[in-house]
Amino acid sequence: MADTKSNFIKPLFDYEGRSRVVEIEGLNKSFGDNHVLKNISMELYEGENLVVLGRSGTGKSVLIKCIVGLLTPDSGKLEVFGQQIPGMKSYQMDAIRKKIGFSFQLSALYDSMTVRQNIEFPLKRNVHGLTQAEINQRVEEALDNVGLLYAIDLMPVELSGGMKKRVGIARTLILNPEIMLYDEPTSGLDPITAGEINELILQVQEQYHTSAIIITHDITCARMTGNRINFMYEGEFVLKGTFEELSHIDDYRIKPFFEYNEF
Repeated sequence: MADTKSNFIKPLFDYEGRSRVVEIEGLNKSFGDNHVLKNISMELYEGENLVVLGRSGTGKSVLIKCIVGLLTPDSGKLEVFGQQIPGMKSYQMDAIRKKIGFSFQLSALYDSMTVRQNIEFPLKRNVHGLTQAEINQRVEEALDNVGLLYAIDLMPVELSGGMKKRVGIARTLILNPEIMLYDEPTSGLDPITAGEINELILQVQEQYHTSAIIITHDITCARMTGNRINFMYEGEFVLKGTFEELSHIDDYRIKPFFEYNEF
């Protein structure tokens, strides 16, 4: 997977026989009088890339924080791998989180650590009994899979924005997650680099067989990476479908996204 494919084609997705790895019904979350999530219902299928598309401040990031137990919803059903997340004991939540890779919007690398040290950190923390040689092999494999093996001994300050995104993704892949959560993966990147990150998301889906929720306001990212799209408007899912289906809907809430870009 080290070689970046140009014009990577997203494969058609067959939902038949696939299990739901995330299932949400009637989820609500408020902060005081601010109702951020309103009656959210969605499902993520095994091996699927699901895009949550919407403007900044609509509640997209709050949703994925609820999924990993960083925030507690006020009401509703939220199951991951068939287990109800709200009310889960801490040791149970820790076991769930080991199966989930979280790619942060700002990459969240440790500035005082090299790329190698950043990637091996979660491995040393969560997987016991590995020799240093085994750790080195897995770190090098993860970096090779995002095309950055040559940067293994660099410091974060020496990396471009796109390289930091790739290192952040490699760090999540080191634990072989079953679910990937991408929070604004193309934010702040130039169009060429953003396209490379989009292709990388598809390559991760193909090679690691991950299910993914991709939080974005970038319509190009949604088009390239999503098997389905849930469009969020003011804390609600108001439209759902494929990119092609949503592109033909004459709705004032989503139409500006498609008018901004020509495809």
